[in-house]
This record gives sequence, structure tokens and C-alpha cells, in this order.
Amino acid sequence: MEMKEAKKLLKSVKTYADELTLSGIAKKMGISVATLNARLVKASSLLEVPLPAFASGRGKSATKSEHVTHVQASGRGGNSKKIVIPQQFFDELGWEVKDAVKLRVYGKKKIIIEPSTEEEE
Repeated sequence: MEMKEAKKLLKSVKTYADELTLSGIAKKMGISVATLNARLVKASSLLEVPLPAFASGRGKSATKSEHVTHVQASGRGGNSKKIVIPQQFFDELGWEVKDAVKLRVYGKKKIIIEPSTEEEE
């Protein structure tokens, strides 16, 4: 890698670094994250400058509020079915073990889940 190429690469990466993560920049440039990282390390060592600081990928915008799961058979012989709900949803709702939950069907495609006021027997 030549000095010109290194300067050009670092300049183009620095323009996106404030708003995008390393993987976002790699996707925008059309190369893999590993390739971009290797080129950045080589360019920064060649020019003797530190690597640019990238935007953080963790935060409120990075939390998943949607999860796709598949209906599974619950037992061997019967018609029972189940789905897996990620732990993150329980954490966000503040639900603990033995909390009562009420399920209602709304229309044909929606299920409403809410805390129940009934005590467990």
C-alpha cells in the first residue's frame, strides 16, 4: 500500500466514522470487515497515525425490539405447540418468575399479552 492510497483510505473512513460502525463502513465500501480492518491497520501504521474512532454499535438503537421465531411441537404425540420468547423481552417488561400473565387474541393475527391481576393458586 502506497502513501497516497493510505491517505485516501483513512480520509474516506474518517468521513463516516462519526456516524457508522466499522461494519457499517465496510458494508458501505463493499468490502468485508476483516479486509477493511487489515487495510486500516496497515494504512495507520504506514502513516504513523492512530486508528479513527468509530461510532458505537451498542446503544438504544442497537437493541432488538423484534424477534422472529418458529412454532415448535411441544411434546411427542399431542397437538401442543410452543414458541420461544427471548429473555430480553422479559427484562424489558420487568417480568419475574411466577408473575401472572394474561393472553388475549385480537383479530386474527395479534395476541395481546399483559400482566394479570389474578394471584397464582
